[in-house]
Amino acid sequence: NENYSDVSECIKTLLRSGCNPNYPNSDSETPFFNLLKKQSKLNQKDLVKFFLDNSTIDVYTYRSDEMIDLFKLQMPQRKLPEQTIQNIDPKFMFSLVVQRRENEFEAYFKAFKESCSNNLQNFVEECAKFLEMAAIKGAPSIAELLLEKVSIDLSTRAAGATWLYPPSFIAVMNGFYQIVETFLQQPSLKFNFVKPKNPDFVLDKDSPTTLMHEVCLRFGREGTNDVSVDYQKCFDLLINDPRCTPSVINLQDSYGCTPLHYTCLLYTSTSPRDRQKSRM
Repeated sequence: NENYSDVSECIKTLLRSGCNPNYPNSDSETPFFNLLKKQSKLNQKDLVKFFLDNSTIDVYTYRSDEMIDLFKLQMPQRKLPEQTIQNIDPKFMFSLVVQRRENEFEAYFKAFKESCSNNLQNFVEECAKFLEMAAIKGAPSIAELLLEKVSIDLSTRAAGATWLYPPSFIAVMNGFYQIVETFLQQPSLKFNFVKPKNPDFVLDKDSPTTLMHEVCLRFGREGTNDVSVDYQKCFDLLINDPRCTPSVINLQDSYGCTPLHYTCLLYTSTSPRDRQKSRM
């Protein structure tokens, strides 16, 4: 408070240089929202007015009720900023998935879709990448939203995918049972997958596997404090799905192992896969 004039000039300089007054933090608070909270104590209106006069302010996407109330209280003589659709690029949306900022992703999704209106194919491809990352990071709400809004084939990998497996296998490998449950509701999900040869391993070859192989290879072995990770729940969901047929349960992978083999070898280091380098 004692150096308000200097701080406000720094803020104005940042805003003139292109800093985004609408970018949310982990609590969905934008810089403008925090400014309104501070200004209510400082009783200084010049900085709020500067923001409104020199940038496009969004009071509708994050914590809108609180922000609008603060705005009306502090600036009763001004109209609320008009609600506009922002042009949200894929990199920004991808960063929200990586950070598991699920509420923000949902808030921006409609604007992102509209920004891709001229290229539907690109929109679907980007959403497939988002879905893969949701399975990697454990973002069930994002996975559910994407599958509700976009037709994504869960049996194939996204273009430019990070892992060598489809998103359904990634979710099982990571033990994210909520995502697994969402995926199991999709007709495109398949229990079988043939992993393509990895050029980084000279002796690697095409490798058939199933979701049951992957969960039996992992559940009970890895400890974690993440309550969203539960391999036993993943196993229960898979074994009770009608697509988990005898042919799936008895399929041998490239090491000659069925899912039951990996369950029996759970607490040993003699698994054929344990004698190979990680293939992901």
